[in-house]
Amino acid sequence: IYFKDTKSRYLINNISHLRQLGVTAQKDALGKSDHDTLPKRFADQYLKDEKNILKTGKPLINIEEKTINVSGQEQWLTTSKIPIFDNNRKIVGMVGIGRNITQQKKAEEELEVARRKIISESKVELNSAKHQVEIVKKDYEATKKLFDSLGSVSEDELWKKELEYKHAVAEFERLEMM
Repeated sequence: IYFKDTKSRYLINNISHLRQLGVTAQKDALGKSDHDTLPKRFADQYLKDEKNILKTGKPLINIEEKTINVSGQEQWLTTSKIPIFDNNRKIVGMVGIGRNITQQKKAEEELEVARRKIISESKVELNSAKHQVEIVKKDYEATKKLFDSLGSVSEDELWKKELEYKHAVAEFERLEMM
């Protein structure tokens, strides 16, 4: 949690935000801006957002932002920035609340990778089952022709091939519904 003036300079920070800035005391953050603590590309975006808040009076609520911590590691925050008004409804600053959601984002990425892998594996399994249906169908049809025309195949053998075919179709349909 932090408070900024109308020039996007820090006025006060909670301990967690001080650590995020890489300092331990309020005096070390007082009057500094994001340009003093962050890479330019992030600081420019934050300043743009804050100028818009200060101009319009409209807050940003729960915006997911990628940033860099003081150790240079990427991290994700969900951030809310809310204008502060005086008694005359004039904007005098803003309060910001950030929550580190890096672990959540990593978990989401891992889930997405797993989801894509499952979909890919399912497509392979479905194609394999479809191919199996085609093979078993041809085998059943050939056995039925032999049974019907020559009688060289027993009724039990025909029944076995028909069951294999129905089982292959049922397995394909089961996979298709997943």
